[in-house]
Amino acid sequence: MRRWWASGAIDQRRDATILRSGYISEGEQLMYARKGAIGDILGYFLQADGRRVEGLKFTGELLGVTLDELAQLPTIVGVAGGTEKAQAIYAALIGKRINGLVTEETTARAVLTLAS
Repeated sequence: MRRWWASGAIDQRRDATILRSGYISEGEQLMYARKGAIGDILGYFLQADGRRVEGLKFTGELLGVTLDELAQLPTIVGVAGGTEKAQAIYAALIGKRINGLVTEETTARAVLTLAS
């Protein structure tokens, strides 16, 4: 079974879907960034090393697939684009949150730059 996810990035600021949709406020976004969050997968915020940011009230309110459940799948393809998401994508890759990626060339190059 394959799963697809979309990633968000703290660097998106007001353009982040999780913010625009009203799930979190700008103040919460700033607080999560101060705790080390650089992006999210399915609403779970990740640090630069791919580990989940712990202790966020928001995560306890999520419904759906957890990161632990996601990790049990053999193929996890991330779908994300825009250079502002490069750090979040890289974190997902090094944290083994994904093992495939669909993106465009500019973002791919930005992720590869982070890897080198």
